[in-house]
Amino acid sequence: MFQPFDSHEGNVNVVYRDLLLLLVLVGFTLFIIISSQVSSKNKNEQDAEQKILGSLVAEIAWPQNQNNDIDLWIKAPDQNAVGYSNKSAGLCDLVRDDLGITGDPMPGNYENIFCRGLVPGEYRINVFYYNNKDVEKEVPVMFSLKIKFSESKIDYSYRSEIFMTRRGQEITLVSFTVLEDGTIDPKSVNNIQKSILRG
Repeated sequence: MFQPFDSHEGNVNVVYRDLLLLLVLVGFTLFIIISSQVSSKNKNEQDAEQKILGSLVAEIAWPQNQNNDIDLWIKAPDQNAVGYSNKSAGLCDLVRDDLGITGDPMPGNYENIFCRGLVPGEYRINVFYYNNKDVEKEVPVMFSLKIKFSESKIDYSYRSEIFMTRRGQEITLVSFTVLEDGTIDPKSVNNIQKSILRG
């Protein structure tokens, strides 16, 4: 005669079956949660990539055969400043840090920063008179800025010349704002003095 509640072997099988079903449900739930987070992360990465609008090259040069160390700095939106003591941050990199003629077989004095992408916000580019191993004297510094928002041409260019007169001097070369549509707000372009190094 059939007695369903007297068999211990049947109860053990039911427990194992229920436990297996529970593990399958937990695994499926975890799979759904993880895959939804991965897809939202991919969407956020795509959104961030879409906001990268162009590229920037900033360059300074000062007279050959002078043992002056002039440093180029850039502060991009929501990033640490990039210059001699912090050569890379986010999308910008100091490509060449020139120390004057010290340890440099080439006679030219030249530094440049390249930003492989631009995001909307304010950019500030400064120079800093770091060191002079020659007699302290006025140093003319030529500045060039090129910004591309398209692959085929330079959309914005800016040139200026300034004169550095003493060690520790910091001068703002240019400040500007990149808009969401990949243009520069013409009203934002200025050289109002604001230190990058001193915050």
